[in-house]
Amino acid sequence: MAPPPAAPPVKLIFTTTSLRNVTIATASDSHYYEVVTHKWEPEASASTHVRRLQGESGIMLPVAELRRGKEREGHEDGVCTGVVFVRSPGGEERGSGGAEGANPENGKRDQVDQEDVIAPDVFLAGGDDGKSLGTFTVPTGQHYTWRESKRSIELINPASPDKPLARFHRHHRHLGVLRMSAKPSLDVAVEIAEDSAAMDHFIVSFLLAEARRRR
Repeated sequence: MAPPPAAPPVKLIFTTTSLRNVTIATASDSHYYEVVTHKWEPEASASTHVRRLQGESGIMLPVAELRRGKEREGHEDGVCTGVVFVRSPGGEERGSGGAEGANPENGKRDQVDQEDVIAPDVFLAGGDDGKSLGTFTVPTGQHYTWRESKRSIELINPASPDKPLARFHRHHRHLGVLRMSAKPSLDVAVEIAEDSAAMDHFIVSFLLAEARRRR
């Protein structure tokens, strides 16, 4: 008896081509992420905030903050210098050390312990060998790797590199210069999409990996 067909991937649609201000969601909003960089912060050092819509409650939960600026010697202005996960893998607010918990309105915390800040090249390790854009680890301990593929990027499990688990589709424009005829999108395997903690790491890793590809 033939095995049942694999479940179709979850398609996430991007509202813009920006990695700093964009909504990433399914058509039904079953998965809904908001990526916001506030206009009142200096462009070169503005932090990007990632939030996730929590079910039917309509509450946008702060997930992570991507910090920018010359916080570390040798980094250019505007390049991510640190990743802060505002919520723990279980979804509750993190309150280790001096952190006071996240403000649900803007995703920021009044204080963040230095040990909570993860260097981007630690969270998304590697990517300097010309073969990949980096490897990250989800809370379950599983490793995933982003790699370039046909002017775009795809996600693989290093143990099964021939079976991509996610693929980014770039936007298309009418005649190549007019308004978009097809918005950017991400096809994500169900095994990742059904795990909210894995999805949080997946979204943050995508923002970092695609930024590396564009540089």
